[in-house]
Amino acid sequence: MIIYDYLQYEAKFVNATRTQGNLIWYNSSGEAVSMYPAVSGSEYPKYYTIPEGTWNATYLNPHAHPKYIRHDVSFRVILGPDRYDLLRGREKGLIRIHPARYMGTEGRIGLIGEKTNLLDFYNR
Repeated sequence: MIIYDYLQYEAKFVNATRTQGNLIWYNSSGEAVSMYPAVSGSEYPKYYTIPEGTWNATYLNPHAHPKYIRHDVSFRVILGPDRYDLLRGREKGLIRIHPARYMGTEGRIGLIGEKTNLLDFYNR
């Protein structure tokens, strides 16, 4: 069995629609190698936060939408498996990680660290 690097989002609810915590990168041996401050959710109740859990990065897009830019860093990572409960009314689509311009991400994980942290995540 091959074990790959993986990510874990550990967060607590800040309010009913937003979580804040850390996105942790583990190597294939299970050691935490990096930690990134992150948020999920938004001030609008129609969006849902991403549940705490372990996710796999499946795709990196270095040319994300301009609204996903923080400290002049832009990218989007698609995660899997998408374990959302479809009955919760969430907009359909894949779960993503990207730099967060604001303290909410409309159902995605937004990295809120400094530019060096964002570049570290992107280059990893």
